[in-house]
Amino acid sequence: MAVIVLTLASSLVSAAHAAERLSRDEIAAKVAETYGVEVLRLRDAKVDGRAAYAVTVMNPDGNSNAAFQVSTLLVDAATGALIPTFRHGASGYDHPGGATYETGVEGTGPTMRQRSLTD
Repeated sequence: MAVIVLTLASSLVSAAHAAERLSRDEIAAKVAETYGVEVLRLRDAKVDGRAAYAVTVMNPDGNSNAAFQVSTLLVDAATGALIPTFRHGASGYDHPGGATYETGVEGTGPTMRQRSLTD
């Protein structure tokens, strides 16, 4: 009996969370209206374990260096609010990842080039 009650409670909680999530159209409209951009694409994402959207947007044309610039914004799926890319941590900012530029080969530039020609 306890297992059935627990399962029922769990499914009710997940249904409530699913109902809280804004639709893709609502998110796209909110981002376009708030920031004056054109929404190009929305993808499902997870940030710190919560549902989010990765929204790819493009700035409108104009006489600025930012005209037609394409960016990706992280938007909370429940509230439609932007999720900051940089978070302040105890030792400074914490970036959620990114490319690493390590070659896997030790040595200086000329040494690495010489090894790549002989390998």
